[in-house]
Amino acid sequence: MAQTLSLEGLDILVDGPVLEMVTHGIRTPENGRDAARLFLLLCSDEILGVIFDTRDADYQFDETELRERGRVIARICRGKQIAYIARSDQDKQAQQMLDIHKEMGSESRMFRSLAEARDWMKPETG
Repeated sequence: MAQTLSLEGLDILVDGPVLEMVTHGIRTPENGRDAARLFLLLCSDEILGVIFDTRDADYQFDETELRERGRVIARICRGKQIAYIARSDQDKQAQQMLDIHKEMGSESRMFRSLAEARDWMKPETG
């Protein structure tokens, strides 16, 4: 049975071993702290894959903030399968996040659609 949660600018779906996070609107380091705490609570050992859908969000992070956020998320997700869904103008930021995940031992890929990301996760997460 899937569970859904929402915060301002964030929708979360936990469906079996996959956690999906969809962000909306302007995202800054300050407004992401509550989301990060919730993510830490939800991303248990039972979660095998995480999908980050950032297409409806605009991240206003400098390079240092983006790297730090990426490291925090990658530590939480270590060893999990990671999918980022991004618009083409978000490719640079998404690729930076993917690279950090790979450094921490996670398999990660970028997609343009939720359906593609879910299909990629199915063989791994069952």
